[in-house]
Amino acid sequence: MTTSHRNKDLIQGVLDAMMKAITQLCEDKGLQYTWMRYLPRAGTHHWDPFWQTLVDGIKERLLEQPVVRTRGRRVLRYIRKVKVVPKTCCDQHGNPLFRDLNPEIYISDSYNGEDIDILKHFGLSTLSIEDIVMTVRQDLAQSAASRLQSPTTDDDWHTRVAKLLLLPWERGWDDKQAELRGLALIPLQDGSWANAADGDLLYGTIGAIRIPAGLGFRLVPTALASNRTRRVLFDELGVRQADCNMVRARILSQQGRAYRSDSSREFLKFLYLTHETRSDDEPLVSLCIIDRAHGPRLPAQQDVYLRDNHSYGAESLLGAASMPLFDAFFIHPIYLKNPPSPPSTASPTWTEWLHDYVGVRRHVRLLSRDGAALSRECKHIAENQGGKLLGFLKHVWPVEGPIVANNATIREELRGLLVPCTKGTSEKLSRCYMPLEELQRVRERFAEDEIVNFIDLRGPNESKDNTDANLLSEWAFLTNVLGVTFQNDVCFGTDLLDAFLGWALPTLTSQGASKLLDLYQYIESLCMGAAKPNATRDVVR
Repeated sequence: MTTSHRNKDLIQGVLDAMMKAITQLCEDKGLQYTWMRYLPRAGTHHWDPFWQTLVDGIKERLLEQPVVRTRGRRVLRYIRKVKVVPKTCCDQHGNPLFRDLNPEIYISDSYNGEDIDILKHFGLSTLSIEDIVMTVRQDLAQSAASRLQSPTTDDDWHTRVAKLLLLPWERGWDDKQAELRGLALIPLQDGSWANAADGDLLYGTIGAIRIPAGLGFRLVPTALASNRTRRVLFDELGVRQADCNMVRARILSQQGRAYRSDSSREFLKFLYLTHETRSDDEPLVSLCIIDRAHGPRLPAQQDVYLRDNHSYGAESLLGAASMPLFDAFFIHPIYLKNPPSPPSTASPTWTEWLHDYVGVRRHVRLLSRDGAALSRECKHIAENQGGKLLGFLKHVWPVEGPIVANNATIREELRGLLVPCTKGTSEKLSRCYMPLEELQRVRERFAEDEIVNFIDLRGPNESKDNTDANLLSEWAFLTNVLGVTFQNDVCFGTDLLDAFLGWALPTLTSQGASKLLDLYQYIESLCMGAAKPNATRDVVR
């Protein structure tokens, strides 16, 4: 008789009454979160077929009306539209990692665990990977309000999200892997966020060396990747470690383009720190550097100088204050601010590398670029800072002196330059003498005034040891290469005679005549001491 129309109507009546009661209980302040405890359900009793019809009917009818409240606005929704938020989807405070969707799907946190387990028998389910991805998409769409992209979100939250988003790789869900690669989940150094589907993504450092910005790479801050779980997610999304030679090649391809001094410094810094790892087939490229007027310069084509405090450095000789009419270029100060440390004990220093490999000059040129003549800088110094010319020559001689020694034309050009003399005049170098004590004593013997062209070697940074031996050692290039006279010989005697006659004859006194006679006798003694006395006398006559 359980299948009679009367009994079927009875089951339907009971079912209608129960659903009406559940609806009322859902509005009751005290019972709205506990009413499911009173539901009959399969597995809790051996229901006969008659009452099993009622149990099955309740389950079907619960799916047809909103009976479960959501977490946020506490609205009633259909049981299959609401989802349980597992602990893996919550932060350290127990709150969902991402905001709820609209309409809301998170079940209210007012239900206890046992009651949620009951509702699962009636169609309640847990957040699926599809639901999770939708909450991530919603978060990213909120831009400034995005929790994922907020700079204030803590590391623990990012770790939990990374674990959650790694599920598609752990479970082999290829479609979800591809979907996540299309989302802007990856932070870049410039503050933007990127997806892996739009092109290569690189970690921002190679070892401890930072890859410069401005090269067209999408760089992920390495500090963020220090979170191991997050690093695994980035790896799965497609972020990879940059190849050193690839970055070097990109920097070298950028040379010659206009860019800022800070970018240029970072480019060169990377090249410096990776110099020892460069490949053998790396092309030779003229590196660009920015001058202090923010102009791009190629040291391979035009001189650019390091700045220093040396008395004969480029700043002193060619700087704006010293040579306002000379157009000299100096590297921007940013290059020398907090210079990088050498990458190894065998590496050159930063300034050495700038000189050796970039071509920035430490010394003012003595010779032209082709080495065939004096540089215009040298000539300009001779004309405008003659007092520093000899010190300049001494300063640069170790670098360019060997070339001069083998070029007679250049030697004669240098000998023709005017240099300061101790008597206060400027004379051609070829007509000057070393200011040795022996020669000065001879001059003092015949004339009280400075009448001989003794070159003035006094200057900044010069040795205080003025002994003849020290002068001949420190200024050896003047005597050995440029032919400046330093010997007390017949040539010196005749030059002294010419100077004496020009100085004393106009007002020659008896005392002067006596010194003149004495000078002739002195020259005769020099002739007698020569290897060929008669031939030497003929030259003097």
